This record gives sequence, C-alpha cells and structure tokens, in this order.
Amino acid sequence: MKRSHPFRFVKRTSKQGPVYYVVYDHDPAHPKSTGVLVDPRQRHHSWEPADYNDAVAWAYTNMETVQSRSTISFREFAQHFFDPERCTWTKRKFAKNRRKGIEDRIPFGAEYLPAHRGRLKNYLLPRWGPVPLNRISAKAIDEGLMDLDSSRTGFPLSPASLDKVLTALRHILGEAKYQGYLAENHAAAVEPYSTAASRQREPFILVEIRKLFPEDIDEAIRIWQSLSWYGYFLMQWTCGLRPGEVGAFMLQDWIKEHHGAVIRRALENKTLNIKGLKTEKRGMTVKLESVLTLLEFQGVANDKLLFTVNDRPIKAETANKHFNASAARAGVDLQSRTQYCLRHTFYTEALEIMPEKEVEKMAGHKMLRKEYDHRKGLDFLKTAQPLRKIVNKLQES
Repeated sequence: MKRSHPFRFVKRTSKQGPVYYVVYDHDPAHPKSTGVLVDPRQRHHSWEPADYNDAVAWAYTNMETVQSRSTISFREFAQHFFDPERCTWTKRKFAKNRRKGIEDRIPFGAEYLPAHRGRLKNYLLPRWGPVPLNRISAKAIDEGLMDLDSSRTGFPLSPASLDKVLTALRHILGEAKYQGYLAENHAAAVEPYSTAASRQREPFILVEIRKLFPEDIDEAIRIWQSLSWYGYFLMQWTCGLRPGEVGAFMLQDWIKEHHGAVIRRALENKTLNIKGLKTEKRGMTVKLESVLTLLEFQGVANDKLLFTVNDRPIKAETANKHFNASAARAGVDLQSRTQYCLRHTFYTEALEIMPEKEVEKMAGHKMLRKEYDHRKGLDFLKTAQPLRKIVNKLQES
C-alpha cells in the first residue's frame, strides 16, 4: 500500500553523504534539507526503511512552518474547491461517512457544493485569486466582501448572501490551515453580516445624507475640506459608484448634453492601476453637474483623473480616513459605516421611488435583462432624461 504525501524527496550529496531533501507540492522550486542521511544500501518506495520514515517525519513536522511562509496564491489552492473529484476537503467529508458505515448518506444537500462552487467562481476567485494565502487578513476579507455586488442583478449583495460567501471562504481557509498553509483562518474572525451588530453595512438615512451633503456649497466645503473631496463623495452618493470607479473618473467622461456619464474605468486599489470594467455598458445619471462645472473652471485637465491627492490617485483607505473625519464635522455618527454605504444608500433610496427595472438600467450593470443587454451607456443616457427628475427627488426628500 502506498502512502500519499503532499511532498516528494530528492537526494543531494553532502560531506556526510547523500541527504534527503523534501520538495513540497506547494513550493516545488525550493527543496528543503531534512538532514536525514540516505542509507545507500536501501531502496525506498512505500513503507520504507527507518531513514526514509525519519525524512517523512521531518517533512510533516516542518510543513506548517515552511508553508506559512510560502507564496501559494488563493487561486492555486482553491480553484478546485467544492469539486467532489478534485477537492481534498470534499473527499474527506465523504470518506468520513464511509468510515462511519453510512457511505450511502451524502454529507451535503444536493445544491450545497454547486452553490459554493458558484460563490467561489463569481466572488472569491475574482477578488483574491492572485493574492498569497498568507496575505488575506480579516480586515481584507471584511472590506472585500462589503464591496461585492450580485453577479445576477448587479446590486450590492444582501447580508444573508454575504454570509453564504463568507461561509465558503471559511471552509477554504480552514482547509488551508488544516493542511499547514496558514497559521490562522482569518475568515473565522469576520462577524456575520446579517446580525444587528453589522451597522457598517447599513445605509444612511436621508437626514444624515442632508447633513453630509448640504445645499450650501460653503458648508459642504467646510465639511469635506475641499471642493474635490466633496465631489468625490457626492458622486458615490448620487451615482451609486464604487470608490475605485469615482477615482478613475475624468471630465471627458461627462457628457454634458445628456447630463450624465458613461463609466468605463476603475482604479485597482492595491496597485492604483487603471483597469477597464467587466462591462462598459454602464450609464450613470449624474446629479453633481454644478460641482463638476466648478472643478472644470478651476482648470482640471479633461483627460486626467479628476479626483487626486497630491496629484496621485486616491486609495480607498485614504478616502475612508477622510470620510470619517468629514462625517464628524457634519455631526453624523457613522457607527462603523464606511464610504461604501453611500453606494448602498443610493440603491436603497432609488428602489423606494423607482421601478427595479429602471434602477437596474440606470446603474448599467452587466447582468441586465436580455432585452436591454445590447444597449450602450450612451444609448441609455439619451433616453433616460425623464429619470433625472426622479433622481433629483432623492436629494430633496
């Protein structure tokens, strides 16, 4: 009977003689010396002599230390997760049932694995695919999940849906810890999203919005400290945009004759590189034209990023710090809410006074109904002018 180890051995010559070096599956480019000498009289295969067993023992003893420092990416580890044929976690669940003599009883409901595979494909791999496992912190998980939109509707995921994505991530990182790739499963430290304690994911009420974005421009600048910062956050509230999408906005995107913009780009927060959106069919009704006019009058270049700090793109962390300070100046208690909640507030309020179909079109999400899927952002702006009056009500109510 053969053993199956997550590593193999190679022999290397030393002054003392041939030594077993272990080559871990997760880090094949860096063999590690076990210090165990190879008995030249022995041939090792499975259930080998003492020297080989000593090398196996060393490999397992040191695997967690070695793996916790490895650069294996989330995609490398998780791409086959929840696959009954290729996922070690899933196969172990079935194996335990067989050991209990209940092999005819599956450990999951019929939709459990396919549903988690969908969450892995639609949300987790796109977000953390290239990130090393040991770089995925609880803070990164919490903030990353808060910004997720439904792959079906394009609207922000509900707390219940976020909890399901979090559960999938907990299984994956739990298995990574089990296999020695991680010292801690940081997803286990993230609070569920559907609990009352998760105030940071709740929208603002309109009384708070009026305090944050007063009609008086001088008061607005006092709160936000500059016209640019005021416009940056006002665009998130009035358009439902992500911080990265606002950060990549240029005046040339503003289509004045149609009172709107077509959003085609976003900032990648970690690198600050500008990337294209998965869909460029994103038409937005813009209710901040007076602010854009003032910024244009100040001489901002038409083809440069409109919102910057010291001529550098704005990172989400920098914006959140400014948002916290500005909310305090406005007399608004954030209760752990962040700038992302401006976007959630936009959709919450828009759905109160507009048909869901119209809000979906206004947002320009990629998963539109089929009869609208061929439309471009500019096409929508041309026909969406009646909606501007409805959007304006959000500011006045």
